[in-house]
Amino acid sequence: MNPNGVAVDNAGNLYVADTFVDTIRKVTPVGTNWVVKTLAGWFDHYGFQNGTGTNALFNSPSGVAVDSTGNVYVADTFNHLIRKVTPTGAVTTLAGQAGASGSVDGTRGLARFNAPTGIAVDSAHNVYVADTYNNTIRKVTPAGVVTTLGGLAGNFGTANGTGAAVRFGNPTGLAVDDVSNVYVADYYFNTIRKGFPAPQILTWGFNNGQFGFNLTGSVIVEASTDLVNWQPIWTNTFTGTLSFSDAQTSVYPNRFYRTRVP
Repeated sequence: MNPNGVAVDNAGNLYVADTFVDTIRKVTPVGTNWVVKTLAGWFDHYGFQNGTGTNALFNSPSGVAVDSTGNVYVADTFNHLIRKVTPTGAVTTLAGQAGASGSVDGTRGLARFNAPTGIAVDSAHNVYVADTYNNTIRKVTPAGVVTTLGGLAGNFGTANGTGAAVRFGNPTGLAVDDVSNVYVADYYFNTIRKGFPAPQILTWGFNNGQFGFNLTGSVIVEASTDLVNWQPIWTNTFTGTLSFSDAQTSVYPNRFYRTRVP
């Protein structure tokens, strides 16, 4: 009743956050038909309880995501929790404390959310959360460590930037791609936003007398001969690691390099 979230696994099974009846449903294709069963939660009974199947309780779950091994992650909105449901329907709490709203980064029960709704999971099983009433985007590691990627709790608005300088207006949905770019449905301002990982310089040094470095992320590499005038020489989004080497041309015998986000 009033389902709000849906996800699909590698086998084509659908998982649904059936919000108003406080359950997580699984829809399996069988030939030309679909078989629906309740994976976790007790139909039309809200509350909080970890357990298996109908022994687990949710409070208006709004978002679901499924990883490559069939675990389902749930934004349990009015419990202010992120929950995990195994393929057998066993429910545990990944992060947050039931009934305790707030905005605190931390591990598992020390973290706080405020009506999370959207949720996504990447290939490393990191979970990304649209923490709606906090106007923030959060990240939860498989160990339950929660950090804030963008936005500042209690601050409503629309502004691009990095980290706490970003502003959202009740973000409700999100998705993550295979290079950890996060796409956000910013509900109040009718916009779709994109967040991307900051570039990281992994190693740098000289190889056969040639300077170079390895880096990842959405980056612009710039060069300068005087540290005043900078010229972009490479722009891209990398699925892996970029190995960059100084061209050592006669026109630019000595150059400085820097990276920045687009």
